[in-house]
Amino acid sequence: MAPNTSFSNTASLAWSSQPGAPAFPARTDEANVSIRNVGLQKIFVASSEPGTSDTTNPPRVTIGEIVRYRLALRVPEGQIPALSLRDNLPGGLIFLDDGTARAVFVSNGAGLSSSTLAIPNVSGNASSLAAIPSASVSFALPTGAISGGPFNSGTDPVFAFGDVTNADGDGDDEFLLVEFNALVANNGTNNIGNNRNNSFTAFSGATNLNGNSNTVQVRVAEPVVSVSKSASPTTGDAGDVIGFTLVAGNAGGADNSPAYEASLVDTLPPGLVNLRNVNVSPNAACIGLTMSNNTVGDTLDLLFSVLAPGCLVTVSFDADLTATVAPGSVITNTASSSWTSLPGIDGTAGNPTGSTTPGVPGSATGERDGSGGVNDYNATGSANINVPGVGLIKSVIATSEAETGNAEFRPGIEDLAIGESATFEIVATLPEGTTPQLVITDTVPFTNGVMRLDSASVISVGANLAPATPAPLPVISDNQLADGINDTVSFDFGQVINTPDGLVDAADRIVIQVVATLVDEAANVNGDALTNTALVQFGPGLNASASAGMDVVEPLLNIDKSGSITQGDAGDLVTFTITINHLPASASDAHDLVFQDVLPAGLVLNPASISVTSGPNFDVNTSTGNTVSLGWITLAQADIIELEYQATLAVGVQPGQTVTNTGDLSWTSIAGANPDQRTRNDSDSHAIVITEPGVNKIVFDTSEPSTGDAEFGLPPDLTIGEQVTYRFTVELPEGTSEAATVIDQLPTGSSVLQVVSSRLVRIGANISGPGLPALGSPGLASDSDADGVDDRVVWTLGDLLNTPDGVMNADDEFEFEVVAVVLDVPANQSGDVDQLNTATLQTATGSVSGTAAIDLVAPTLALNKSIVAPADGFVDAGDTVTARLDISHTAVSTADAFNLLVTDTLPAELNWAGDGLVTSDCAGLNIDSSAAPVIVFDFAALDQTTAGCFIEYQAVVDIAAMPGQTLTNSAVLDYDSTPVFVAGQTRRRMDSDTAEVNVLAPSLVKVAVETSLADTGMSQGDPTLLDLSIGETVTYRLTLVFPEGTSSNVVLTDNLPAGPGGVIEAIGAVVTAVGGNISTSLPGNPVFQDNALGDGLADTVTLDFGTVINTPDGLDDANDRIVVEIVGRVVDVAANSNGVVLTNSAELSFDGGSLNDAADVEVVEPEVNLSKAMAMQAN
Repeated sequence: MAPNTSFSNTASLAWSSQPGAPAFPARTDEANVSIRNVGLQKIFVASSEPGTSDTTNPPRVTIGEIVRYRLALRVPEGQIPALSLRDNLPGGLIFLDDGTARAVFVSNGAGLSSSTLAIPNVSGNASSLAAIPSASVSFALPTGAISGGPFNSGTDPVFAFGDVTNADGDGDDEFLLVEFNALVANNGTNNIGNNRNNSFTAFSGATNLNGNSNTVQVRVAEPVVSVSKSASPTTGDAGDVIGFTLVAGNAGGADNSPAYEASLVDTLPPGLVNLRNVNVSPNAACIGLTMSNNTVGDTLDLLFSVLAPGCLVTVSFDADLTATVAPGSVITNTASSSWTSLPGIDGTAGNPTGSTTPGVPGSATGERDGSGGVNDYNATGSANINVPGVGLIKSVIATSEAETGNAEFRPGIEDLAIGESATFEIVATLPEGTTPQLVITDTVPFTNGVMRLDSASVISVGANLAPATPAPLPVISDNQLADGINDTVSFDFGQVINTPDGLVDAADRIVIQVVATLVDEAANVNGDALTNTALVQFGPGLNASASAGMDVVEPLLNIDKSGSITQGDAGDLVTFTITINHLPASASDAHDLVFQDVLPAGLVLNPASISVTSGPNFDVNTSTGNTVSLGWITLAQADIIELEYQATLAVGVQPGQTVTNTGDLSWTSIAGANPDQRTRNDSDSHAIVITEPGVNKIVFDTSEPSTGDAEFGLPPDLTIGEQVTYRFTVELPEGTSEAATVIDQLPTGSSVLQVVSSRLVRIGANISGPGLPALGSPGLASDSDADGVDDRVVWTLGDLLNTPDGVMNADDEFEFEVVAVVLDVPANQSGDVDQLNTATLQTATGSVSGTAAIDLVAPTLALNKSIVAPADGFVDAGDTVTARLDISHTAVSTADAFNLLVTDTLPAELNWAGDGLVTSDCAGLNIDSSAAPVIVFDFAALDQTTAGCFIEYQAVVDIAAMPGQTLTNSAVLDYDSTPVFVAGQTRRRMDSDTAEVNVLAPSLVKVAVETSLADTGMSQGDPTLLDLSIGETVTYRLTLVFPEGTSSNVVLTDNLPAGPGGVIEAIGAVVTAVGGNISTSLPGNPVFQDNALGDGLADTVTLDFGTVINTPDGLDDANDRIVVEIVGRVVDVAANSNGVVLTNSAELSFDGGSLNDAADVEVVEPEVNLSKAMAMQAN
């Protein structure tokens, strides 16, 4: 029986009740038996290298190491045909087909056998599988039993055993054990920390017996060696001793393996010689380390047998810097190391796996080394020794101006004034040894400021220095801006040898001095930070620099000139005050100050008045005639000069003339004559305006007391049609004003005012002139903008003389008056604000104006009409209607309204109820009903404070009002902007509104009231409808209700059902009641017609009542009604069948509308059943 199969066993029982009798049906039952499946277990046996751990979880293996696995297959009793085991080898592991694959059977008997292999049996069971020694797995599997090759990384080997029979009959499990070796490949997939998972699968032929086994994991371990190197000291020059320390070590992590055959090589580079004093010191973790020292000359060469994880080896030695090391060079000393993953070339011999690493070092099947590619077991460590470059120091050691210091902008940085020169010192310190070429270049500032290089020289060369050119001549040039200003100097000393003495002092230095001047160029600005840079070049690509800073300082002065008067006329005295001071940004003293003021012809200088009132007195005074000219040698930063002098306004000054004089100041940056100094200037002026005439204009009065000045702001408010009186005064300066003209211009454009009158109100006592108009004279009115409205007034005054008396008062003034009116034109609207009236005095020398502003306002009212009673707006003849008129200012109204007139027109069907029934809160209301139905209400004014008022009145509905008629009542409101209406000036506006009531219409109600048979009722079908049998009659009652008043052309039409839905024949009609208030122009006799089917049966009944008058009594009762009854019969036609609902509709028509109503009845029929029975009779 094969594993994992089953079979059934069936039992059958047959019997009979007695011998020879027929058998009863057989009874059966069965039982199932299943053969046990195989079991799979994978076991890690051992690895080839003792340096990696087999006991950790998972076991660690290194590159090139060999792993031995055991496959344990539980074989159930029975037979497994064509048994094979496939090992699922992961990538990174290679099956070793080197004769080390072996097998054995495990049982407590001898029942296991293979049909193809003579595999021995060892005693054991499940509990002893792992303990069975590897040596007991002794049967070497022949080549023919192993397939799957060629074997590379991840190739699965398959082991074939033919038919395997387990004839053992005990209760233990029996097993097949297989062991084989796998190599940890030297490829890119195997790196430190990678896990490799391995399982196997059993097959019977091609059938997978029980899936994959458990997984056994190993982890790749690798040595990780690092090399570090340090030097002490890290800086030195020729002859210095440098100590080096190397540390080579293997990392000590759980996944680190030993490094084998680890080399450490360090060859001294050029510039270092005499390798000596080698010392090697391993730490305590360096178990098993042995060293070979192969050092020769200046090459350190050490070989360590093994660097265990955590092992650190410290190596130290000394070397000397040669005399040829160049300044600024960097000498790099590098040590290198390489190592392998296995001891020897093929790992540990005689290891538990029975195999050795098959490939050569560095190959895919060999150990990993440092040969390159995946063989990356190498490391380096370096240390740098810096040979000092040439040192350079630059400083300012002197300047030409003692007064400049070093504290204006950057403390400690020299300040230079424009034109000042500075002496710079450059000190170069050379390291001991040979400098291939020494070139020193100095560049004075050329950005952010400009200096001129004047001279340069070598001051000293140190005693230890031997330059090829001991005293080179300076090469001075304009090397930067090509602006003609020298800015660069260069000294070339060639090769310089500094003989070593172990000291750094003056004997190692070269000193150079450079003199440069801060020139007067625009680029040089107060506060500029300048930098003078020196550069030393001492080999290809080697240089050093040093700089010295300077700050540009300048004297920045301010002159301020003021006068005691800014306005005056001939003969007035003016005192000028001059203040000269340093601005806050000024950074140095000012020199050679010159102040000059050349007074214009309108002023006469008093030279004796020149004096300094504060600060240093002038050193030079060359003032003469009408010119002030003063000088100062120096103005220190803290000093301020205050100077005064006086002048008189000349007799020839004219009104409106401006007399301006200017004070000019110049100064220099340094004292005395210097072509490089900077001269600056400043000036200030003072102006005196010769007194001009003045105009002052006001709104003197307005015609309407109700307007104020609060609607839009301070200017007075004017309503449409209101008059305004302007007055303005013209003040003349003392003296002559030629060709004087006064013009008053009313507002134009957004508002329109018209001249009403004008006059000359007053002439000052000091004013005279040959063409002066008389008092009261009007101006000449004209239309300035061609709109047909005079809006300008002009008085021509001619040449005027205001006799001087030194006092300005009413004797120096004219006063004029202009009266204007706001016209009723579209341009004038409420909200036109700040409308300016401008009065102007024009003379031969200029003009002056004055203005007065007004704001335009206007009333805006709204009329609202409504019905107070009846509230629902429905009436009939005789009803009283109460109407209400509400008159109010709107939100945009800005003025009182006057002459309010409400014209209310009643419709013909509403009769005025009387003046005495009017109620109102409108002050002073008048009522005129003489032309009723046109009613007129008027009252004098509605001010903004009151805001609104109302009027209520009554009217009665006339008997002629027609049913359904809408009675519309309209009202119109007219009102004015001023109390007295003046055409073209007063604005009249209106508003209107309507209200309405509706006259009630007649109503119609139709019902089926009785039938001719008592036994039909309402019980069949719809219980709300009368039931009618074929041939039965029904009486319909129609009630016509009329509103009080007149209804014209009243016709009642009753349409009985006649059609496919059923038929009722009209057989009678009668007016059964006419209300006591009702009268008709026609009797309402019924007319029967066959309108629907043409079957000779009447289906329509018409009653014409003509004009119906319901005399009003204010009640709604039977006196307002007409009652009609119509009788119909259910015709014996097929359409009238049981359950049919018949609808009778009626229409009441009249002038103004019509009404409809209907009544339903239901057809019923008897249904008779016949039942017959037969029975036997007794004889």
